[in-house]
Amino acid sequence: MGEREIANHILDNLEEDDVFYDIGANVGLYTCLVANILSEGQILAVEPHPKNVRRLRENLERNGISATVCEAAVGDEKGTAELEVHGSEAGEGKHSLAKSGERESISVDVVTADDLISQISPPSVIKIDIEGAELIALKGLEAVLDGCRLVYCEVQPEEIKSFGSTSEDVYEFMESRGFKTKEIMHRGNQPFVLFKSE
Repeated sequence: MGEREIANHILDNLEEDDVFYDIGANVGLYTCLVANILSEGQILAVEPHPKNVRRLRENLERNGISATVCEAAVGDEKGTAELEVHGSEAGEGKHSLAKSGERESISVDVVTADDLISQISPPSVIKIDIEGAELIALKGLEAVLDGCRLVYCEVQPEEIKSFGSTSEDVYEFMESRGFKTKEIMHRGNQPFVLFKSE
């Protein structure tokens, strides 16, 4: 999927006792890779799409990985939202909370940091890949950002507009909370950004 560079960057910068939140975990690629590094840490995989969650749980079981799975999207308010479905197979497509009104959608739960830290410890490293809902998720995670060392986030310049935001809004939000911004790689016009705590 063109993400080898970002996966390697995450793995190279993990510490054995990190708490890793995989926001938009899909079928668990990053969760499974990170589990091989964290001998003393914890992993929370957050994914709203039911088929992806089933495959995620299967992948964890097949690889003998212990991780907490949360079947939900992350947002700035607890509740429910419509998830547009792109593709019918597990791991396929770019499911998104952004509503174009042109695709089938399903109702999913939306959680915030309070819900997540009730399941495991607050994160030290976060990966976010959620097709345009980046700023909403970061605002929902605001309560745990102070203790977070690294936040990896794929920013979707076009999709984020449907939420009334821009890529610059994401950068400004994180920089205002004491994070330095570094674009690690691009996939098309979509930067994968590292926000590093100062």
